Order: sequence, then C-alpha cells, then structure tokens
Amino acid sequence: MFNLKYLPVAGIIRRYSNNKVSLRMARGVERFLLNKTKSSFESEKGLKAVFKNMLNKLLGMFNAKDAEKIQTLLLNPAFKLLELNQHQIISNLSKQLNLDDLKDPLIADALLEFQEMLSLSADKKIKFGDVAIGKNSADALNSGNLLMDKLLKEVFEKMDEAMGGLEKAGNMARWFAFMLNSEEEIFKRIQGSDSQGVSRFVHQMMDVDYFFTEEDGTTHKSYFDFVTQQIPNMEKLDKKYPGKLHALVAFNPSRENSLEVVKLAMSKGFKGVKFYPPLGYRAHGDPNPIFQQRIAELFRYCSRPENDIPIFAHCNNQGFEAYPKGDFHYPAPRYPSGYNSSPVYWYHALRDFPDLRLCLAHGGGTEGWFCHVRNTDHIKAYEIFPENIKDDSSIQTNWNNSYAAMVFKLCVERPNVYCDAAYLDDMVLPDGSFDETAKANFKKRLLRLFMSEPKFASRIIYGSDWHMLFQEGKNQVYYSTYLRFYSEPEFMPYKNDFFEANAKRYLKF
Repeated sequence: MFNLKYLPVAGIIRRYSNNKVSLRMARGVERFLLNKTKSSFESEKGLKAVFKNMLNKLLGMFNAKDAEKIQTLLLNPAFKLLELNQHQIISNLSKQLNLDDLKDPLIADALLEFQEMLSLSADKKIKFGDVAIGKNSADALNSGNLLMDKLLKEVFEKMDEAMGGLEKAGNMARWFAFMLNSEEEIFKRIQGSDSQGVSRFVHQMMDVDYFFTEEDGTTHKSYFDFVTQQIPNMEKLDKKYPGKLHALVAFNPSRENSLEVVKLAMSKGFKGVKFYPPLGYRAHGDPNPIFQQRIAELFRYCSRPENDIPIFAHCNNQGFEAYPKGDFHYPAPRYPSGYNSSPVYWYHALRDFPDLRLCLAHGGGTEGWFCHVRNTDHIKAYEIFPENIKDDSSIQTNWNNSYAAMVFKLCVERPNVYCDAAYLDDMVLPDGSFDETAKANFKKRLLRLFMSEPKFASRIIYGSDWHMLFQEGKNQVYYSTYLRFYSEPEFMPYKNDFFEANAKRYLKF
C-alpha cells in the first residue's frame, strides 16, 4: 500500500538504467515525481521530519562554521527563498557567504531539494524554525513543463536500453505513474473491481534504503523515514480498516537496529515480517558476516515459541533486485541478486531454525509450476535434494531442478512452512481467459502433488502480488481466474484451504 515516497526513487532509476541516467537527472526526476505523489498521512510532524533530513543533508556538505552560516541565512524570514530560482539562490548565497563551492552541482541539487521541500508544504503554512511559509504562487509542477516531459522520456528510454526491452521499461513507467497515488487510494483501487469478495488483505512493506547506493558510497534514501514515518503510516491505514488490512513489516539487515525495528512494528499490531533477498541478502550463509548475524537474530526471535512470528519471503529468481545484472563489489554476489531468494538457502536455515513460521512467496517461481509434467518428476519430498536445484530459469523448466520443487519439499517436511501462488500468472491471460497449455501443466502438477503428499494441499495459499499483475495488465482478472480454476470439480475439495484456511493457519488468525 506504499507509494513512491516510500522508495529511494533516484537510486532505483540509477540502478535500473545501469547508471546511464546521470545522478543529477535521476534526482531531478525524483523531485518531480515526489512532488506529484500524494499521501494520506502527510502530517505537519512528518513534513518537519523530511525538512530536517533535507536540511541536514545540505549542511553536511560544509564544515561546521559554513554550515552554521547557511542555516542562519536559509531560516531568516527576510531571505525570500520561495521567490528565487535555483541560479538566484546560489548566486545570493555565494555572495553573502563568500562560498565558491556552492557552485558544486550536488550542492546545487541539495539547495533545490530544500527549496522544493518548502514549496511542498506551502499550502499547509507549516513553520520550519522561524520561517512561516505562505502559498507559493509559482507552481512549476503543474505547468505542463515540456522540459520535464522530455526528461522523463529520456530516463525511461535509458532504462529500456539497460533492461533489454521496451515492454519492461514501459511497464515500469506505468507503475511509477500509478505509484503517485496516496496509500488509501491504492488500497481502494485494489479492493475494488480487482478483488470483489476478498475479506482480508495482507500487505507487505519494503525497506530498501541503503541498498541503492552509488559506487562512491553516496546513499539514496526514501522521502519518508522508515521507522518514524513509514511504519506509523501503515499502522494508521490498518486501523482505519480494522479486520480488513494487515501489514507485515520489512526487515532490513543494513540497519544496525534491524531487530528492534521489527519488535517496534509487532508492538503496533503488525502481523509478521517481510524478508526480501533480491535486495542483496540471503536466509543462510550470507557473505556479509554482519548481515548473517542480524538474520540469525531475526530467525531466533521469530521462532521462539512465545513469539512464533510469521516471516513472508520473496522466493523466485528475479524480483525487485538491487543488482539486476549482478555486481562485483563485496558483499554483493557476482550474479543477479534475485538468486539470493533460492529456497536452498531456506533449506539450510530451517535446519538451524526448524520451527520457523515461513511463507515462500511465488512458490519458487513460474518455471517449475508450469513446465511440462514428466514421469521422471520427483513427487515425493524425500526424492528432492538441494544439490539438484539450479538458479538458471532455463534449467528450472525441468521440475527436478526448479525452485518450485524445493519449496514443495519444505512445505511438506517442515511444520510451519507454506507457499503462495502470487504472480504465478503463466496460465492467466489479460482478457481473463486461460493459456490452455500452461493451465493443463499446472493442473496436472498440483493434482499429482496433492495425491503424493496430501499435506501440501494445506500449505499452498492464494496470493496476488498485485503490483506486478498491474504491470502485466492482469490485475483485474487474476483473482477471478484462480477462482474459476479452483472451482473445477477436481479442485473443489481444496478450494477453501487455498483461498482461506491455509492463510489463517499461517498467520494464526
């Protein structure tokens, strides 16, 4: 239910364009998009927190003496910041403070961010320090700026070039546009025509700060601070729709207080933890020893009988990857970071924490579930071994080598492991019809597994991954298509488990 204010937009643009979009251009697009992004919870307190972060970012570029001068001048009501353009601000400050380095492009960008923060809060007349901000008459964001239109087109063309296909970049552009909506608008869209009949929605947060950094160590952060703003916002949204919305808090091993953040969210009524390996970490044997320690602490805490906290983990070989083409800088792996999601890592982690309450999202991915069913496919859990599971999608089209097979094994062998069918969309076409070949493979696969290991029918859960379905144009038909699929006579005995009972067991409702 989050939007662009919950993501480090400039860092994402930089990484997904393979740095073909310059840092200044990425930041310019980020400012434009964030100014367009609405929020149901943009409070005065929140705006002040963002303002403080931006001011500290700017002042941190100077020594203490110069920083004090700049702060004094910027917060002086006589300095008509909103009435000046960027060139005038820099010229004025340089002259009054005698600072030549204000011409540095990154400092110029930070000054512009600061100015636009004031503009964002103009209508609210928020007071920052001694400055009372009135309405800014020059609203550049609604001017139909042809330059910005050209800039956006150039950015997404470069992302297209880096991502290897117009469809991918086009989908991302469409998603960026949708993510300008407020948190509540997003929820209303999802619970509307796309999900008629759904009584409860489980939504997961993403904490991606510190993963989209520049090679020189420059960190891109989200507009909303994760702990002081994002978690409270999601808490408010859930409380506005009691019994309807249930949030999972994101775990981020880059944070020194990562476990304390989880504990804070759980104390506020969150239902579990989102674990997202494509950002650059894994469930077991992480090459970063600090990450490994923090991940083990999380699992130890969540698996204690008195806690028994659900963990919801992304589990296919792609996703929202911090390193979509791989990376050669320690501690990131030398292959696409989606491979961190391999269920083989969970196989080993569950040997150390056997009672972990876990749901492996996407069931390992589409490759194994929709591939041709062979007589040589292993359909007993004890026949499936970690050394046979491969990361490469082309090899996973053999069930015995797929993430899906290992997910099936873990669901059967471990007491609290589940999986979901989110974004298992190969059999679903945008018009709501079936791809008959994919459907036949999936149907045959599931029925064979339900017969060979009956426990599995009580471990697989309906899920959507709505935002990815939105990018594919399948969001309005996914739920109804799965309802039709599970309403066929062979699946009727399993229908209630799939759509309701298994989710309740996993989440302890």
